[in-house]
Amino acid sequence: MENRAFTGRPFAAPEGPCVAEKLPAWRVGSRDASKSVGECAMKNLLASLTALALAALGGPALAQTPAAELAQPPQSAQTWSIISGSGQHGRSLRWTDAQGVRWSRESILLRGFVTEIDQQLRFAPNGAL
Repeated sequence: MENRAFTGRPFAAPEGPCVAEKLPAWRVGSRDASKSVGECAMKNLLASLTALALAALGGPALAQTPAAELAQPPQSAQTWSIISGSGQHGRSLRWTDAQGVRWSRESILLRGFVTEIDQQLRFAPNGAL
């Protein structure tokens, strides 16, 4: 069996705004080094909390549309059931409206995940979507 020397680094260097601040060799074992690491950790924590707060504030803009406001399929729509061995998990409906727009509606309930998806396909006179 051939022995090979490890020439690579044992782990990838982390990236981020604080990592670029290299410490001189004489500071690595000093209190100043741990202070810099602590400051860097605090900066990263504040940046993460700011991003989380912005994401939480942007959430209401992406709110789900109530099912009552989605397209309502006619009684003549083609209907398929989505089933498995444990029961029915939803249904899929397809129909074409009076303007020739093709619609589909997926209603899914799977392990607590509930979703309603509408899709419409409009064809140009040349047949392109």
